[in-house]
Amino acid sequence: MNYVLVNDKDIYNGRYRGPLIECLEKSGATYQSIGLFDGFGSFLMFIAKSCGSSTIISSNLKSNIIFMVFFWKSGVVILNGLGRCKRQPAIRKLIVFLIWINQRKTLCVQNYLDYRYFRRYLSNNNLVWVPGSGGKKRSFGSNDADSIVVVSRDSKISLVSESISDYAALIPLKVVKLVGCSESIFRDCGFDRSRVFCVGYVKQDNLFDDGGTFFQPSGYGEGIPHSLVDALISGMPVVLHIRQIIEYGFYKFNWTYERNGNPYVLLDYSVNDYEQICESAIKAQFNELLGFAV
Repeated sequence: MNYVLVNDKDIYNGRYRGPLIECLEKSGATYQSIGLFDGFGSFLMFIAKSCGSSTIISSNLKSNIIFMVFFWKSGVVILNGLGRCKRQPAIRKLIVFLIWINQRKTLCVQNYLDYRYFRRYLSNNNLVWVPGSGGKKRSFGSNDADSIVVVSRDSKISLVSESISDYAALIPLKVVKLVGCSESIFRDCGFDRSRVFCVGYVKQDNLFDDGGTFFQPSGYGEGIPHSLVDALISGMPVVLHIRQIIEYGFYKFNWTYERNGNPYVLLDYSVNDYEQICESAIKAQFNELLGFAV
């Protein structure tokens, strides 16, 4: 069988769909990766594939919405969060309607709060929760073990900056190192530059070198952030807002947390507890969804 992985950009498939791609390769299936907004030619190729016999697997909100317009087409939709549309009721209603008319598709929802929301309005047996995209173990704290590391990007930092500033104000004896954003965007966010520092862009393998603790900011509607899963797999101390325990479904794993009189909590988990979010667990779910032998 031939599969087509559709994403906003082709590069995103390689970056975030590693476990899925490995499932396809091990099964012997052929696949093609398309970035829907990489150019007009890519968009036309997607239209042709959607009208053909290939099985489409789409990711990212814009690509998902476009693919679900082809309501008669079977396939898999990976909803990895609503992003900046999280608090827009019209977008949620649109997705509910699209799911309702796409009974032949399987919808994999990565954010547990989103999954619970859509399940409330839909009696669709093809609605499943897939907790993230799998993570990789990385070293951490090699440059500054006493700092807090935050991973973000230019397109969403303005939405999570308030959360970062709030947390930075609560840890006067430590500083926050922001990884993945440009200096120019960082300056526009109004951070207290004695408390929050911009590291800039680094290689994926070095994401956590500038801190010994990982902080997950809130404000952007993600599935389960890839960097958060990497931090958990790496055994880093992880701090996040108490609401995110529910949002990401961590309470389903029986993880506990420590509170210090504020809404930010330190996760209490063992490295043996991350089996539900590691790459092998995500691959097992995709193998089952796609009907591949393990």
